[in-house]
Amino acid sequence: MTSSHTPKAQVDYIYRADLRAFGAIGFQDVWLKRQGLESGDISQAILMRTFLRGIDVIGLTSEDDKMISGSPEDRFGFVKKGLESLSDSFDEPERGVLRIRKGGKSIYIINCQTMHDPNWQGLKLHVIGGNCLPQRDRLNDAVNYANDKGYMTFLMNVDESNGDNLNLVESVVFNCTGVIGHDANNVFPDWMRSIPVFGKRFKGKARSRNLPEESWIETLGKPSIAVSSAHWIQEIGSAGIQYASVPEEHFSLRALELKIEGKRFRADRGYNSPLRVLQTGYLLNKYGTDQGRFKGDKSSSYNQ
Repeated sequence: MTSSHTPKAQVDYIYRADLRAFGAIGFQDVWLKRQGLESGDISQAILMRTFLRGIDVIGLTSEDDKMISGSPEDRFGFVKKGLESLSDSFDEPERGVLRIRKGGKSIYIINCQTMHDPNWQGLKLHVIGGNCLPQRDRLNDAVNYANDKGYMTFLMNVDESNGDNLNLVESVVFNCTGVIGHDANNVFPDWMRSIPVFGKRFKGKARSRNLPEESWIETLGKPSIAVSSAHWIQEIGSAGIQYASVPEEHFSLRALELKIEGKRFRADRGYNSPLRVLQTGYLLNKYGTDQGRFKGDKSSSYNQ
C-alpha cells in the first residue's frame, strides 16, 4: 500500500514596514540626551524599539545638505557601525539592507534618504535603497539619478491646493515608484490653524496635508504609502504599511517594490504625539544650526 503526502501550503508572512524613520532626532548629542541616550546607544535603541513595536522593516532615513559616509548624518552607515558587535546575528544580504536576527525573527533596516531643494515647489523626494546622493536643483534629474541606481522613489508633500506643486508632480510622478500620502507628523486638526498667534505653527503639520485614501494620485495608477517620519525612538512604527509575502528569510528590496507597485499592501495611517511634534520643531529651531553639536565624531558635517 502506498500513501501520498500533500505538502502543507506555505503561509505568507505579514510584514510591517515603516519606510521613513529618522530613528532619533539628529543623532546629535543635544537631542539624544532628551531621549536618555548617548551616541553609542543609538543603534541598539533603534533595534530594540523596532523589535518591541513588532516592526519588520524600517527605512532608516538621512536628510542633510552635506553628508559624510559613516558619520551620523549617514544614518545607515552610522548604525551599521554600531551593530557590528552583533556579528553572529547581523549581516547585509543585499546592498542597502541590514538584517538583524533577534528573538526568533529578522528585522530589516533599509538605507534611505529624503532630498529637497528650494526649486521643488515644496516637494521632497524620498529614496529607498541608498543615500549620499548628490543634490539636484531639478527634481526630474534627482528622480532619474535615483532610478538609474535602482532605488525606489517617492514624492513627498504633494499639495492638492497648490497649482505649481501639482504641475511639478504631474511632470515627474510617472517616473516615481509612488508618493508618501500620509506622514504621521501631520497630526494637528485643521481648526487649530485658526488659533490667533499660534495657528501658523500648526499649519505646516495639519492633517489636511495628508492625501485622502483615494486621491487623484491613485487614479494615475501610483501607490500612496504611509510613514512615521519618526524623529524620536518612541515614534518608530506609528504609521507604515502591511503586506503579505513569502517568509521573512526571503525578504528583498525587489519583492517590497513589487508589492508597493502592485498596491498589494494596507496603509496604517497613524499619528505621532502632537506635543512631541511641537517639541521637535522647537529643538530644530533652537539647535538645528549649532556648530559642534555631535561630539562623538569630529569629522561629521554637523561640526563644520
